[in-house]
Amino acid sequence: VPDPKSDKTGIIFIEKNIPKPNSFSPGKISQETGKNSVENLYKALSLAKKEGFAGIVTAPVSKEAMWLSGIPFPGQTELISDYFGEKYFAMMLISGNFRVAFVTTHHPLKKIPGLLSQALVEEKCLVLQRELINRFQIRNPVIAIAALNPHSGENGKLGDEEIKILTPAVKNLQVSGLDIRGPFPSDTLFTPQKITRFDAFVALYHDQGMIPIKMHGFGKAVNMTAGLPVVRTSPDHGTAFDIAGKGIANESSMVEAIKLAIALVRQGC
Repeated sequence: VPDPKSDKTGIIFIEKNIPKPNSFSPGKISQETGKNSVENLYKALSLAKKEGFAGIVTAPVSKEAMWLSGIPFPGQTELISDYFGEKYFAMMLISGNFRVAFVTTHHPLKKIPGLLSQALVEEKCLVLQRELINRFQIRNPVIAIAALNPHSGENGKLGDEEIKILTPAVKNLQVSGLDIRGPFPSDTLFTPQKITRFDAFVALYHDQGMIPIKMHGFGKAVNMTAGLPVVRTSPDHGTAFDIAGKGIANESSMVEAIKLAIALVRQGC
């Protein structure tokens, strides 16, 4: 999506080094297709960085195929942020006014407690706040953060991350001026009533936030990377290798990703 302030207009579709049809099997993971996906992604990033493009819409990729090609990042979010030299970023899912940002992304569930820290939680919340203000033009965003443990840990009886990490982070952020509430038990946080009360939510790990927002708007939700100098969006789903080549894929989330990117770019934020 070109910068509206430049003389370039329209949407550019990037196709670079497309593999020959007989060099891969649809729906099968391979090093070559992973390498090709990464090459196309870097081409789009290069256009954005060097030629003034203000937005990028990426398609789903197989992370396993990316890893086979030698890419050391958990996913596209981290790769893109690294390319732009952005240390502070966050993955977001958006479905209308339902917005979720993530403290961690694609990691084994058993590793999540060890990855969490007060500094990381505060960092992601501040990135989210800036994005809500600057890109979504919400002047005073109200944010809710989920707890890690059942019942918010029951005062440490079911886990102490709420006491040692989350509550101190929330208090620090409140002192700095951020309107953030929580941590709230995640089993009652993402209800229809609370979706209307908060401008955004912070989930601590992948499925904690993905499940509610995809139940709310699967096929209409959009993945977005907060904290970048350009807009980056993507569909809310994966590669769907099980239906590859069958001609039955649903394009609705890709359409929403393109529409959101265009809308944010046109706002010029």
